[in-house]
Amino acid sequence: MKENEIKSHLVSLSKAQWIYLLSRLAHQLTVYARQAYIDPDATKSLTMLRTFNELEHTVTGQLTHIVADQKRYSDSDFIDILFGTARTENCLKEVESALTFSLQPFSELK
Repeated sequence: MKENEIKSHLVSLSKAQWIYLLSRLAHQLTVYARQAYIDPDATKSLTMLRTFNELEHTVTGQLTHIVADQKRYSDSDFIDILFGTARTENCLKEVESALTFSLQPFSELK
C-alpha cells in the first residue's frame, strides 16, 4: 500500500487497534533496521540504524502515550511525522511496507 491508502486505514482505527498496530510496527521496524548489519559500509549502516532508531522512538513514544492516556500526537500528525521521516531519510518503501504489514489484521489484506 502507498502512503494515502495507508493513511485512510490508520485514521479509522480504535484505541485498542492503535495499540496493537504500533506494537507490530515497532517490531517490523527492527526487522528493517537489521538490514544495516549486512552492509559493509559502516557509515551507511550507522545512518540506517540511526534512522530506524528515530522511527522506533516515535512509534514507541506514541504507543506509551496511548496506553497511559496521556497527551499524544493526533493520528494525522503522527502519520505525517512517520512519512516525513521516511521521505527525508530515504526509507519510504520500508515504512510503507512496515505499515502495510502492521495493518493486515485490520484490513482485507490478509
